[in-house]
Amino acid sequence: MSSAKWALGLATAVALLGLAGCGKSSGGAGVTPPPPITIAFQSAPPTSVLVGSAPVPITAVVTNDAASRGVDWLLTCTGGGDCGSLMPLHTDSGSATIYTPPANVSGSSITVNIVAFASSDHASNVPASLSVASLNGNFSGTYVFDVSAASGGFPYHFAGVLVADGSGLITGGELTDFAPMPDPITSGTYQVGGDGRGTILLTLSSGSTVNFSFVLLSSSHALLNETDGFFGGTGTGTIDLQTSVAAPSGAYAFVLSGNAVDPTFTLPNQPEALGGILNIDAPGTISGSGSVADENLNGATTLNAPLTGVVSQPDSLGAIALTLSSGLSAGPIQLTGYIVDSKNIKLAGFPDPNTGAGYYVGGSALGQGSAAGTFHGNSVFSGPNVYGILGQRQSMTAAGEGPFWASAAWAGSFSADGAGHLTGGLADQNVGGVVVIDTLAGTYSVDASGTGRVTATTNFGSAGPGPQFVFYLTGNGGPTLVLDTDATGTGGGIVYPQASGAPSFAGAYGLKFDAGDGTDASGQMNADGVAGTLTGLSSTDAFGGSAPLMGTFALSASTRFDGTLTLTSLGGVVTNTGAFYIADPTQGFFIENDGVQVSLGYFAAQTALTQNSHGARAQRRRPLSRPRVAKAPTRASRRH
Repeated sequence: MSSAKWALGLATAVALLGLAGCGKSSGGAGVTPPPPITIAFQSAPPTSVLVGSAPVPITAVVTNDAASRGVDWLLTCTGGGDCGSLMPLHTDSGSATIYTPPANVSGSSITVNIVAFASSDHASNVPASLSVASLNGNFSGTYVFDVSAASGGFPYHFAGVLVADGSGLITGGELTDFAPMPDPITSGTYQVGGDGRGTILLTLSSGSTVNFSFVLLSSSHALLNETDGFFGGTGTGTIDLQTSVAAPSGAYAFVLSGNAVDPTFTLPNQPEALGGILNIDAPGTISGSGSVADENLNGATTLNAPLTGVVSQPDSLGAIALTLSSGLSAGPIQLTGYIVDSKNIKLAGFPDPNTGAGYYVGGSALGQGSAAGTFHGNSVFSGPNVYGILGQRQSMTAAGEGPFWASAAWAGSFSADGAGHLTGGLADQNVGGVVVIDTLAGTYSVDASGTGRVTATTNFGSAGPGPQFVFYLTGNGGPTLVLDTDATGTGGGIVYPQASGAPSFAGAYGLKFDAGDGTDASGQMNADGVAGTLTGLSSTDAFGGSAPLMGTFALSASTRFDGTLTLTSLGGVVTNTGAFYIADPTQGFFIENDGVQVSLGYFAAQTALTQNSHGARAQRRRPLSRPRVAKAPTRASRRH
């Protein structure tokens, strides 16, 4: 109650008492005013929440309200825009209204004001202020991104650099796709939600826009998928914080995949995968010493080919140009590389701008560091491993209809014994929906040259010959790159050392899921290692937004165990049945093996993200004075 109203009520009471004194004395007591109506929160609302986080119930209790009219609620926020939602806007005393934070905020945070009014007297009110903070500060700096994608079965690749300001704006960068000249990034926005999932919108100087959904594993690494059908396709990839733009030197293992353009232009584009070791043994020069290349062109292989080339000096964004000569089928390899650090370069390839022949490919080059040139003898390749490979297969259809492109995926495990034998392996192979699930064994040989190139021949336990691999070692405990070189399919991937002991699958993970030319996704999921369930949210291809991610798994002592992943896309809810391969508690693969489509997922553990230190502080609560009551909700507004 305001002081003016209270004073007026007191004067009236005094006057009435005076009149009573002039009449007959009855000895009765004077008139006692009713106690004032008060309102308070049942428990204090939180002072801060994250964007996109779970709804928050808020309850207020009104006392001394003889009419029991309950509580009216008001929601506002600083700077306008999306404040989130508060529903319902009228509750009974002691019943909760629900505040749902917005999915995005401008800048690093906004301040939301929630006021509870006693419906019988709006002068009695209690406000709460809370900060709704993004995690945009966890994504700040210069990042290198790369995307492997497909359109109508036709694979392509693009890569680039973006600059994030820590508050939701993209301030620069560039993107390289099908041509040697990059397309500058003129502007853009991004948002990081409470579970580490986020969105990025890039605007290019050409007028094109590119949309990504992503999930942060840490402030320096994220998994992504494109959600706009850029170039008419869908794809997945990674984002990595750039920590160096120094000119690369020394030996790198590399694997690239995509498609090749026939130099004679008499054949249609064909699935292509390349792998090898490139040794930058002098500034800007790959002389050929310690360098080698392998190729799988739709099942036709060229192995152990010489490799020479030139490398430009990096520009301010860490971009380099590489021209590699190898004598392979489609001629010189033209690449743009984006340096992440001294051990990691993302590569995007395009045909020779003069001849039109060459490779639409992309992938990674991983530095061998001090281990370069030291890989002698089979003993340098030993221990248990888990691998995942994604690729393509092309088949000719009826006359006049052209080739048919089918996706292919491989995932499995094996142990290298250090003496040339692969033992105890398990494998899932899915080529165009034709699935093999079997054991795996074989032999391998480390090249005597010391480059780290390893050739392997495998056999399934009952299904005949298995995939033929060439491995490229990086040493120093790092992952190994792998190229599939048999006629079953064409693809490249990565091999991770397997941790000892029984596999563990529990905690928070980020996921990227690639279904060839189907449903691609990124998301956040929580694995319950006891109940065998997966829960979370994902964003899929052009569907964008957020949709439930669900799954099951039957954890066992084996590296491989059965499970499902359920995602939502434009085509509806899709449950993918397959197998999980766990490399260690922090990462692993999921491969679909139900014959419906071809898909391969990679998941990795999330580290804790921190709220921005410069987020808005919660304001001190105080009752609203009478002049501000005009802003309280009306009955009409409460009906909406």
